[in-house]
Amino acid sequence: MPDSYLETDLSKIKHLASVKEKENIRFRSFLKGQSGSKVDRIVHELHNEIIAQIDCTLCGNCCCTLKPELHKDDIALLAQLENTAPKNYISSYCEKDNGEIFLKTEPCRYLRDKKCSIYESRVPMNVVISLIPIKKDLYYACGACWNFMQFVQLYSI
Repeated sequence: MPDSYLETDLSKIKHLASVKEKENIRFRSFLKGQSGSKVDRIVHELHNEIIAQIDCTLCGNCCCTLKPELHKDDIALLAQLENTAPKNYISSYCEKDNGEIFLKTEPCRYLRDKKCSIYESRVPMNVVISLIPIKKDLYYACGACWNFMQFVQLYSI
C-alpha cells in the first residue's frame, strides 16, 4: 500500500498537521461510523507497512512531548519495575484526566538519550492501532502516526 514517500521530518509534520487539522478531525469522525472489520483490515495492513519503514526507537519525540496514557497492564508492569504496588505507582508517578491515567512527567520518566530505557520490558502494544481514531496530539508529534493517518485516508472506505 504505502508505495509513496513517508514523511519523517517532525517540523514539517507539525506544520502539515496544523494545515490539515480540520480534514483529519473530519476523517476521525468518519472512521467512527464505519465497519469495524473493514477499518481493522486496512489499519493492520497499513500499520505493518509503515512501522516496517519507520524505526520508532530512533526518534523518541512522542516520549519527549506527550504524556503516555497508561492502561492496567502498563501500570502493573511499571509498578513491578519500580518495586512498588500499582496503587502506589499511580499516586507517585501518574495523574488522572477524564478517567484516563497518564504519566505525570514530560518527557517520559523512562526516556534516556531519546530512547526508551524500558523498551524491552514494556507491555507489547501497537501504538498506532490502539489509538484509532488517532488522538490529535499524537499525529502532530509522531512520524509513524502522521503517515498512518494520511495513508488510512487514501486507502479507506
